[in-house]
Amino acid sequence: CSLKFRVRAHRIAQRAGVVEMSGGVQPSLEGSLLPLSELRASAQSNLLNLIDRRPGRKVLVLDPKISGPLALVANIGMLKEHGIEKLYHLEKNLSVADGTTREVVFLVRPTIANVRLISEQIIEAEERSAKRREATTIHFSVYFTPRKTVICERILEECGVLGSIQVDEFPLWLIPFDEDVLSLEIDSVFSDVTVEGDLSSLYDVASAIVQLQKVCGLIPRVTGKGACAKVVSNLAQRLALENDLAGSPQPAEGASRIHDLVLIDRSCDLLSPMCTQLTYEGLVDEILGINNGLVEVPAARGAPGGAEPQQQQRRGRRVPLNSSDVLFRELRDLNFGSVGPKLRNKTMHMREEYQDINTKGFSEVHQFVKKLNIMPVLDRHTELASLIQEKSAMDEKFLRRLRCEQDLLDGRGVDQACEYAEELMFLERAPLESVLRLVSLVSQVNGGVPKKHYDALRRGILHLYGYRSLAGLQRVQGSGLARRHEGGRNAFPQVRKAYRLVVDEADDASPTDISYVYSGYAPLSCRLVDAALRPGGLEQDEAARLIPGPQFTFEQRARGAGQGGEG
Repeated sequence: CSLKFRVRAHRIAQRAGVVEMSGGVQPSLEGSLLPLSELRASAQSNLLNLIDRRPGRKVLVLDPKISGPLALVANIGMLKEHGIEKLYHLEKNLSVADGTTREVVFLVRPTIANVRLISEQIIEAEERSAKRREATTIHFSVYFTPRKTVICERILEECGVLGSIQVDEFPLWLIPFDEDVLSLEIDSVFSDVTVEGDLSSLYDVASAIVQLQKVCGLIPRVTGKGACAKVVSNLAQRLALENDLAGSPQPAEGASRIHDLVLIDRSCDLLSPMCTQLTYEGLVDEILGINNGLVEVPAARGAPGGAEPQQQQRRGRRVPLNSSDVLFRELRDLNFGSVGPKLRNKTMHMREEYQDINTKGFSEVHQFVKKLNIMPVLDRHTELASLIQEKSAMDEKFLRRLRCEQDLLDGRGVDQACEYAEELMFLERAPLESVLRLVSLVSQVNGGVPKKHYDALRRGILHLYGYRSLAGLQRVQGSGLARRHEGGRNAFPQVRKAYRLVVDEADDASPTDISYVYSGYAPLSCRLVDAALRPGGLEQDEAARLIPGPQFTFEQRARGAGQGGEG
């Protein structure tokens, strides 16, 4: 759940069961307009205070889903300084009781599966310790993030371990991924809300907003679209009152602060994530995957020496991608078609300066030597762009998929897209996710997948991917991503026209409209943000009524403050 939409996932390297936390991935936050360094420092302090509650050497067992994001706020060196000797992922058959361990700390998401697994391991460790007749016992601490829940404590109690362990919470709310990106990294929110009907994650979103306001001051204007966005707004208002944010010290005049907060349900724009991203950063994420600010480049493309070939092939090289990289900052949001010329121009400019070095004075030579620091970065992005080009602009399968998507966005080619989805399954043996993504795109632009195609695709998926795929199909349907067309009005053509989602003359090289990110398609969520920030906001935007869910605006001000209302 992000405050700015960038696709993020999370993985972390794992060797022999011991977690290797990635070092050096924390971005510099100096260029941020908001005091994000305070958020990161607060998270570090809270984590280390929890770890320091128990003396001596400790083992830290991490939920795999938080190990990557955790590396963005605390590094391995910091943890070692506070007594952490080993790190493990929480998994079945994990044994942390080796006869020498006296302190075990679990840091996990508050899920039922995690709690049951922890209970099993605590019981097993205590039984093993009793058999060995060890004089000292193992002390277990369980910290839930971002908060502990009643149901988790109840399960610990039912399993008979609650009385012998320490339970608390680590309030890791907003994680700074970059100087302009904050994320909760709770990847199950959309599924929990739309499929399971579990709204508890919305409380986490509201709590994160309150935490942000504690650092940046009360946000004068909150506006949004969607039923869940409205719930979050109401919860945030209630929590702000409970924390007396209106009476808290506010940023000084002229200091960094937030004037508007726009909340939009993901369900208001299910279409955009189904389209192929066409910016440099977007394509790197599509093809290689960006995980916690890192991309893994295949080792065959020039991995450094010293490692065994098989190990290189297995692991590859992990390259950090964030605004601390000055060249990536310049390239990340460009349409990929503009990246090659930009890199060539920079390379040629450096070459020309080098050739003229003999004619330069000492000060000019000094400046040129400074520029040489960018050469490894330039080589890195040239290599990365070359790899992406091979797998996109030079790949006919990729280009065909792109043409199919653009036809659908233009309002044509539904039957052809469904037939292409069958080809992806039976001829190309594409991953199920790729097929479902295209089917969902068809459903979003057409108000559902035509019945004859829907039934055929469903049978094909079950036949080819097995009945294990049935649960995934049901979740996709339950979330509203894809459904069978049962008649009724399709609002997408009206929404497309009202918000000018398709721009025929998009200039990818010198863009003046957000549509360049998809080479002619403007994400609906971005258009909704534009509308929300205009005078009158979404409540006076007639086109917004075509999209399910309420529009709302709420204004708040600090007590005794002269400002408020429109920000």
